[in-house]
Amino acid sequence: GPTLGACLWTDCYEGAAHLVQDADPVIASGRMLGRSGSPVDLTLAIDADGRFTAIWQLSGSGATISGGRCEATD
Repeated sequence: GPTLGACLWTDCYEGAAHLVQDADPVIASGRMLGRSGSPVDLTLAIDADGRFTAIWQLSGSGATISGGRCEATD
């Protein structure tokens, strides 16, 4: 299935993703593992122009929300 990767603050994460929506914006969600081995639950929305909003560390007491512009890598 699809995979999702994102570098958020101090670590980069990658893992299997569930594609919630495959049109503009693309929305994917999943449990990713960081380079350090720590897991994070991540939901990512990406517009056609490369802008994104990432939500992680979601709990009943809050979440971390970040936004920016995607940079493609090979």
